[in-house]
Amino acid sequence: MKLYKICFLSLLLLASCNEDDDVDFGEKPEGGDFTIALDSINPLKIKLTPLNIDTTQVRLAWDFGIIEEGRTDRSIEYSPEVTYPDEGTYTITMTTYNDVGFTTKNKNVDLKFPPGPNVPPDFQILTGSIPGQGKAWIVDRFTDGHSSAGRTGDAGDITGFWSRPANNMACMGMYNDVYIFNFEEGKTQDNQFILATGGDVYTRNGFDTGFASSLNPADAGCNDVAEGETPPVLSGGDRLATYDAPSDLTYNLSTRADGTKIITLSPGGYLGMWVEPLEYEAIVFNENEIQLAFVQGGGEGAVRWGVRLVPLPEAATILTGGSLEGKTWVIDKDIDGHSTAGRVSTGLADDFWSRPAGAMECLGLYNDEYTFKLDGFAYDLETGGDVYTRNLFIDQYDSSEPSADICPAGTLSGGDFKADYVSPGGLTWSLAIREDDGVPLLRFSEGAYLGMDVDAAEYEILEITEESLYVRFVQQNGTGAVAWYKRLIPKN
Repeated sequence: MKLYKICFLSLLLLASCNEDDDVDFGEKPEGGDFTIALDSINPLKIKLTPLNIDTTQVRLAWDFGIIEEGRTDRSIEYSPEVTYPDEGTYTITMTTYNDVGFTTKNKNVDLKFPPGPNVPPDFQILTGSIPGQGKAWIVDRFTDGHSSAGRTGDAGDITGFWSRPANNMACMGMYNDVYIFNFEEGKTQDNQFILATGGDVYTRNGFDTGFASSLNPADAGCNDVAEGETPPVLSGGDRLATYDAPSDLTYNLSTRADGTKIITLSPGGYLGMWVEPLEYEAIVFNENEIQLAFVQGGGEGAVRWGVRLVPLPEAATILTGGSLEGKTWVIDKDIDGHSTAGRVSTGLADDFWSRPAGAMECLGLYNDEYTFKLDGFAYDLETGGDVYTRNLFIDQYDSSEPSADICPAGTLSGGDFKADYVSPGGLTWSLAIREDDGVPLLRFSEGAYLGMDVDAAEYEILEITEESLYVRFVQQNGTGAVAWYKRLIPKN
């Protein structure tokens, strides 16, 4: 390595003069010094800065002390940055040279990951504190302005052009995306990025040509809303395209000189929508929120988009087991009180009916399986061909039987029914957090239910652990007089 450096310097000296130059050989430069600054994100990255060196009189050459095939281990920049491949102690050499000779200054730098979780602080925001586990982010669909846009010429504004209301993009494939950032211990570049699209992607006209199919809002069913509901406010340029992301995506996290965090994805990745940006600028970057800005078309477009991401709620992680393929739950039939009810007029207390263990075997409740998936927020409802419901809701089924005809006498209510039912495919679920008390609220697409079908609009998660789920929902029969309670456990 020493011989190699001398040869490199000799070439620099020869290149700096020719036979017609009038050279004043003078004296070789005095020895200089330099500082080493550690990067705030990447513990294997440093910046070198020379001290009290007049570059009008001398030149600089650096050797970073990297011995690895295929890497450039030297530079002639004034203040270079370098990212090392591994932890370790490296010897950095700064050479100051002129036409007469050179002097060198050596310093050692010891680079290693910090103790504890071994995830750098800024990576912890993005990936969580445990290497290899990853952290999932989703679009903050229930907040106004979660998707927005501004003209690039408007001082970087990302809201002046469009600002989408809460839940406005449900038909456009934005809310079933999950973005998982992973940190692999000892690796600060090209870490794993998992993009679960649910089979589709929100994009814009002009960027949808590379997909197998693409639909405008009308063809995507965005105007197909229930009577009395208002269709979403969408642009004619919005598109819903089919897309499954590659499995080998990566990301990089860097910091600009002004402290702004930048997320860069490998080809095939996106955050929020597909408009082919080169990078995502984090306007807000903390463990509870990431507000991103990005320019469509890699910087050449006229629109600067914004999207707000939030971590996947803890309840959603438990529901799915943190798995794209999901987690399956069943009714906890072996305990008393697994199915109860309460009068709304008495404050929803679960004191109206309390069913003993195993009492509802005859009603089609115990053969249900409820699978919550992260991938596309798909909801698999296995009914076993029937459903437990109540007398007020049997008209929607082709056939049904009252409990009096199929269950032991005196064990159940006269309003209990079992109906024939096979759930449709393509069901989805979502999770919102009620602002006033923080209670998670489960919501399903049409045709889905949890525990029993009484046309419930949403399900309150009163308790949730890895081994237990306790929900409450109000039956929608015109009066909303009864609130039902169900206890579930993971399927063995």
